[in-house]
Amino acid sequence: MRGGLGFLTLIIVLAVLKAALSVIVVAIGLALVVSFVTRPRETLALIITIGLFSMAHAHPVAFVVALAITIGLVWLVWAVGQPARRRTNVARIAASDDDLLR
Repeated sequence: MRGGLGFLTLIIVLAVLKAALSVIVVAIGLALVVSFVTRPRETLALIITIGLFSMAHAHPVAFVVALAITIGLVWLVWAVGQPARRRTNVARIAASDDDLLR
């Protein structure tokens, strides 16, 4: 009798903990959706970072490959954005040189 009551108490405590954990998971999911709507760039960066770090723990070789690809893509996006800024600066300099020649 005594062991059965303790077992039932343990089952109830574990059920309450499972329900609380489910509520926490749902709340985190909703917070992630809200943050993705309000700040998509930062949220996507967070998701990628969490994915890379979890991959580092589970699959170290895949992590190194994924990290190299991520760094390469970031560099590529940065490099593609640079010439447009340089051209506008060159155009401004050329325009100012034309003003000086007049």
